[in-house]
Amino acid sequence: EDLKAQLGLLDARHVAGDLGLVSGVRTAILADWRNSAPKRLPELDELCRERAERQGELQFLLEPDLKEARGGLRDATALRAVAASWVADAPREGLYDARRRLLDARDALHLTTGRATDRLALQEQDPVAAELGLLDADALLRQVYEAARTVSYASDVTWREVNRVLRSRAVRPRLRAMLGAKPAPDRSPLAEGVVEQDGEVVLARTARPERDLVLPLRAAAAAAQAGLPISLHAVRRLAAAAKPLPVPWPAEARQELVTLLGAGESTVPVWEALEAEGLITQFLPDWERVRCRPQRNPVHTWTVDRHLVETAVQASSLTRRVGRPDLLLICALLHDIGKGWPGDH
Repeated sequence: EDLKAQLGLLDARHVAGDLGLVSGVRTAILADWRNSAPKRLPELDELCRERAERQGELQFLLEPDLKEARGGLRDATALRAVAASWVADAPREGLYDARRRLLDARDALHLTTGRATDRLALQEQDPVAAELGLLDADALLRQVYEAARTVSYASDVTWREVNRVLRSRAVRPRLRAMLGAKPAPDRSPLAEGVVEQDGEVVLARTARPERDLVLPLRAAAAAAQAGLPISLHAVRRLAAAAKPLPVPWPAEARQELVTLLGAGESTVPVWEALEAEGLITQFLPDWERVRCRPQRNPVHTWTVDRHLVETAVQASSLTRRVGRPDLLLICALLHDIGKGWPGDH
């Protein structure tokens, strides 16, 4: 009945002794986990949310807990547990490397401090960076933040899919009893080439991202304005087909970017999805220089890139008070973009 103990047993492995006995125990543990998944996974989701509330976002903390903060090793373990349930799977791309980088950072922290600590304190960051062969503490934090961001995004996508699957399983028997067949999913138009389906933004069947250069921005703007996430499949399809926009950008592309930035708080998860698949740096090449860049002044809550997005979010509430809301939002987004270059920004 102890969820944490059950999670620990999922990682049981043979060290010595009877291999057949260990294999049998592992098989029984996994079978029990899969059978209890509809009950256990919501509990695990809630456990992860409560821990994130207590520990904060690893990718923004100056002294992060590599294990407990959101996007840390605990969340990576939770994703493996979800995969073992066969209910849903985490996005695999980059996840293994992200977990390895977090483990490497923690191992280096243990070696340099001589203690079993998971908190990467300020005074330990330069020695840990040196142990890992990195240039300095900023390079260390940026690497850790990038890994945490990968884990956090994978967690968002995975838990959304878990909840969708469990809802579907709960509703399906009643629908079958009433309709006698599986109903087609509803698809509501949001913009040209963009529809809503099952609480996510997906591409319309007629969408041709390889021909429609503005479709990624149009889909993102529609998702943010509707307060919906973009499905993983949709954003990856957009990223795979995306081509550089001409310079200067077409008027429609500029307008869709402004619409995306003007959506307020719902801009953030949509922006994160685009960034995770490399679309933001394709649109704004200099973004790579500020992405996951730490700010060591404790006055700053965010990394440079997230600070820029959050500034645009705050500016969105002021658009009715200015004559050029487009300039307000674009300037908010880019006001610190020079921090990625040497010297005064």
